[in-house]
Amino acid sequence: MNDSCDHRSEGENPAIEVSAATVSITPPQLGIELAGYIRKSGAKAIHDPIEANGILFREHSGRTAIVLTLDTLYVGADLTNRLQRHLQERFDVAETDFLIFASHTHFAPALDRSKPILGKVDDGYFDWVATRCEALVAELFQRRLLKPSIKSLRSNWFGAVYRRKPWPLPYLVSRKKLVFREPAMAPNPGGPTDPVVRLWEVGLGLDRIALIWSCACHPTEHVNQYDVSADYCGFVRHALRQAVGWPIPVLFLQGFAGDLRPLPPRRRRSLRSIVNILLFGPTFGPFTADSYAKWCEALARVAQDMLGNQAGRTEPLAGQIASTKTDTALSDLITGCSVGARRITFQRLKIGNLFDVIGVPAEPSNQLRHLIPHRDVVPIGYLGDAFGYWPTEAQRQEGGYEAKTFLRAFGFAGGRLVADLDRKFIDCLPGFDGERHARG
Repeated sequence: MNDSCDHRSEGENPAIEVSAATVSITPPQLGIELAGYIRKSGAKAIHDPIEANGILFREHSGRTAIVLTLDTLYVGADLTNRLQRHLQERFDVAETDFLIFASHTHFAPALDRSKPILGKVDDGYFDWVATRCEALVAELFQRRLLKPSIKSLRSNWFGAVYRRKPWPLPYLVSRKKLVFREPAMAPNPGGPTDPVVRLWEVGLGLDRIALIWSCACHPTEHVNQYDVSADYCGFVRHALRQAVGWPIPVLFLQGFAGDLRPLPPRRRRSLRSIVNILLFGPTFGPFTADSYAKWCEALARVAQDMLGNQAGRTEPLAGQIASTKTDTALSDLITGCSVGARRITFQRLKIGNLFDVIGVPAEPSNQLRHLIPHRDVVPIGYLGDAFGYWPTEAQRQEGGYEAKTFLRAFGFAGGRLVADLDRKFIDCLPGFDGERHARG
């Protein structure tokens, strides 16, 4: 494992300057293949726009950090590496000072070439998105930098549900394979969730520069499989912009959502559904357009209420930028198949008194957030080249989709996750000088 750390600390607390921008990455033509599900055809309609949103931070020394968020299933290595090179060569931004995240919507064209079963990449769309992201970065540097006030808020929210349901009976997986005593992918209201929505206001009132928000829940429930959509991430973004009054950049940071999904509406069991449960195990019932709109509206109200909350502390954005990363060979996590020389990289970025985030290149189980030893660090998944699911060690031993079945669809046919996953996760956590002991 390699560990790279760059933690600069000098002076007192000078202001951190900011710019932000947004660009559409909605495909200009229909028919393009969408990622996330196996579909029979390409996109047939644009339900709502998908976007890339970016924010730039610059401290008094000139050091610059950039965070980009994209409405896509996974960003992938190709786009991550291309933008890292662009930032280093043109703008002298260090690799550790650039983080790029996917919202994980299942209704956008693929950008990650390592997972063709989940959606093949259209080369023309990929190049178009990459070019637009490069233009977005250029816009961040061209805009006038401002010294904002900030406010950090959080609120409880109970719209997600644990999706690993213990099931004592044998059941068929994909009508081909019989499994026994493995958790089914179905609502488990008694299971753990992450019931927190976070919102960071960068600039306040008429001086707002950007909003950043985060929760942990799979964006999987938009009702039309052939629509382009940012799913609930776009719904909340639109609601926040309506509350602000103009199309402000809004960045969404997906939490540790590997085992969380929207809580579905209750439904009556028919005789046919009972037979299906006996054959294929319990499953998630579908949302209707109306029921899912209500679910999204409830989440949007939580975010809007925080936006209007007068109780949060307002202060100038100040301090230093600190960043660090760790990387490990994928072969240390997956065995039984060839993964080549591929490595995965964790990143940590601290922006003065705004936030301290750890980005994980996976779909992390929500329970892994408890292994992060620093209470104020915000756990974010779907960073850059996300390889697949990272369950807890207990989940790995239980089996189920997040622990075993996903491997084939993610390009690891015949592979299996190694043991002691919790310890490996702890070992990958990036730490700053003076706190490494906390990583155990």
